[in-house]
Amino acid sequence: MLFRSLVAVAALFAASPALAHEPGAAIQTAAAAYVRPSNAERLAVIVDQLTAAGLPHEIQTFEGGNQRSGPMAGSNVVVTLGDGPRDIVLTAHYDAVKLSDGSMSQGVVDNAGSVLAMIEAMKTLKGQATDHRLIFVLTDQEELGLIGAKAWLAAHDKSRIHAVINADVAAYGRTVMYGENNGGQSGFVLGALRAQCAEQAVDCVAFPIYPPSDDRVFSAAGVPTGRRLRRLPDLSAQRRPRLLGRRRARGLAGNPGRRRGAPDVAGLQRRRGQRPEGRLRPAGLPAHPFQGR
Repeated sequence: MLFRSLVAVAALFAASPALAHEPGAAIQTAAAAYVRPSNAERLAVIVDQLTAAGLPHEIQTFEGGNQRSGPMAGSNVVVTLGDGPRDIVLTAHYDAVKLSDGSMSQGVVDNAGSVLAMIEAMKTLKGQATDHRLIFVLTDQEELGLIGAKAWLAAHDKSRIHAVINADVAAYGRTVMYGENNGGQSGFVLGALRAQCAEQAVDCVAFPIYPPSDDRVFSAAGVPTGRRLRRLPDLSAQRRPRLLGRRRARGLAGNPGRRRGAPDVAGLQRRRGQRPEGRLRPAGLPAHPFQGR
């Protein structure tokens, strides 16, 4: 059944709010651990957190880099749970972007928050029976051109993949934003996302055009794909570049209304007996979530 197969979606929605109820010090410690001067050190943090959680994992290396960086080895971290005839793949990149002054973005919102949500989902789903095998892929070199996701897909049989859920940019609140530009093959994934929003009373805001992230690799290959991000905090102009990375910070600066909480569209529709379609946007929000960058 589709919704049992996509139980991982529900776990992801549940994971991030659950983190908010943990002691503040625990959240800060887990997130602050990712503020490192290199992505190799961020990788080490993931390994430590997965080991502490008792989650077996595999580090899959690849040859990456781009024209600007030159050849560069990369490492994806993969956690596999359960078994089944096909796979549901859940992805989030862990690498942070290098800023113009040569230093590293803190990469907490983009994208350590999503990595932490994925790890919480792994804990929730570990040992549960699902219709399909669940593969969590924490990718490297997304900021260089989605390179880690491309390397992982090139080494795996895409015909086994039933659906992909990609998480990128996760912060505070319970408003979930997602893109609709992942191809016609992804319609059932969007339907499952909207159904989970309604079931868990989570506000959903759809954007017809979404900026590139690892989901583009899978949708370009014809794989059913969905992407979501959680509502961003109201960051000061000084903190925005290092937390988000400059390319996303510029887009938010150009759309201050974008950071306000979305209205309870799904809740209003449920009270009216309507099916939440997830297609309504608050006034002032652009069609593209990072428009103006």
